Amino acid sequence: MTGSKTTLLILVGFILCVATRARSESVDLTPELAPAPGESIDLTPELAPAPAPEGAHDIWIPEPFKKFFVRIINEVGLHKLDVTCKSKNDVLVRTLPPGNHFEFGFRVNFPGSTLFHCDLRYLNHHAGFVAFKTDLDFLPHCSGVHCIWQARQDGIYLMDSDQVYQKRLGWDGKTTAV
Repeated sequence: MTGSKTTLLILVGFILCVATRARSESVDLTPELAPAPGESIDLTPELAPAPAPEGAHDIWIPEPFKKFFVRIINEVGLHKLDVTCKSKNDVLVRTLPPGNHFEFGFRVNFPGSTLFHCDLRYLNHHAGFVAFKTDLDFLPHCSGVHCIWQARQDGIYLMDSDQVYQKRLGWDGKTTAV
């Protein structure tokens, strides 16, 4: 057998071994752990961000392939809200009727520099802010993997990890302490 055929057979064998092992893995629901009739069990992984490595200061890369979400909620009364959110690679534009929301999901890039900036407008008011960044000073202000922003008539709020909205900024360049 030539070298390339041998390598190919080894690779195919490895893939079959991994596939067989993946199929055979299962969750053991022993009687003590089994849900009661009518209940369900949550097998999803924890949604809170992984802790930052010791010594990390400005940039933190969450566990690989973890998905994050940004949601913008229109609570500015009976007015439509124009939303533009941008990253280095994406531009997302929506007009939200009163009481509606817009959400988008993404995965953090490898160097850990993912950044989304959003501009919100209603009537003659405008607010621009960083809606997401992989930064140790920013992520703890979000609610796990969700950065949920709410536009109200008096400003822009962010839901914190206690699921309480905190005012982050006012309209038209008026800032609020973080």
